[in-house]
Amino acid sequence: MDGDTCDEEPDVRIGGLSLWVLSYERPALGYYFDDNWLNVLMRVETPHALVEKAGAFLRTDELAAFYDELEVVDRELAGSAALQTAEETLDVKIALSNLGDIKVSVECDFENPVQRHHFVFEIDQSYLPGILAGLRGILVDFPVIGSPPDEAGDTQRDPEQDKVK
Repeated sequence: MDGDTCDEEPDVRIGGLSLWVLSYERPALGYYFDDNWLNVLMRVETPHALVEKAGAFLRTDELAAFYDELEVVDRELAGSAALQTAEETLDVKIALSNLGDIKVSVECDFENPVQRHHFVFEIDQSYLPGILAGLRGILVDFPVIGSPPDEAGDTQRDPEQDKVK
C-alpha cells in the first residue's frame, strides 16, 4: 500500500468511512502527547463523492476513548459515541435510535475553513461488533503509549511499561 491509495481492506469501516492505520508517526520518546500520533489513510465514500486524507491527524488515545464509548453503546443498545481529533480534522458521531438504527455523522475539516466535508450514513446495530473488532485490532497493533501527564506536567515514563503483554 502506498500513502495515497489502498487496495487492502481497511482496519475499520464505519458506514462510508474507512480507516487504514499505517504506523506511529515517530518512535516513542517518552512524551505522551507526541508519542501517540498515527499515520492514517482515511477515505469517505458515497455513490457521488470520494474524500481522502493521509497523514498524522489521529491519536491512539482518541481511538481508545471512542472504542470505550462505542462499547457502552453496543452493550446497552442505546446512546452515542464520538471520535474527536485534537486538531479537529476528523469528527465521527454515532447515535443509536430507539429502533436500533444508527446515524453516523462524519465531518472532515482539512484546511479550515477552505475545505470542509460532512457526510451522514445510516447503518443498523448489527454493524457495531465489526466496528468494535476493527478498533480493537488497531489498538492491539498500536496501543496507547504512556499515560497523560499528571497535574505537575510530568510527561516522562518508562517505555517498557507500554509493551503489549
